[in-house]
Amino acid sequence: MDVLQRNDWPEPDSGVMSAFNLTLHASDGPDAGSVRSWRAAEEWLPWDRFHAQVHTAYTPLLNCDSWKVASPLVFPSSRFDNKAVQAVEVMARPRPVARPGAPAPAAVPDTALRPYSFTFCLERVDEGAYKDCWLITGVRIGNYGL
Repeated sequence: MDVLQRNDWPEPDSGVMSAFNLTLHASDGPDAGSVRSWRAAEEWLPWDRFHAQVHTAYTPLLNCDSWKVASPLVFPSSRFDNKAVQAVEVMARPRPVARPGAPAPAAVPDTALRPYSFTFCLERVDEGAYKDCWLITGVRIGNYGL
């Protein structure tokens, strides 16, 4: 979360690049080099599509004013100990979302900070270069860690 909060430090989109690197990677085949989409669909995204997804659906995470853990780490299944979820709450100002090919969005009239909740879905990798590392497999809007 700290890297997303300071997304453009030390370089533009350093936080999004860090998030890309901390997201589950496709191991081989046609999707090699891609990462798991943060949306509910099981799809693999190359850097440019991941970057666009974070900058549209997850805008409040980028350069947020503050963030805090909103739930304990929860292991939702008794069958699998390699999957977990944890919610965070960020405080951010509403921002217009730029869509590729669309006119520039109008300014958001209300610039007061407001809370946004997100639940990070995590998975411990069992083999390969990331063995025993917990990586992001999705981010859901809302607090599902309760």
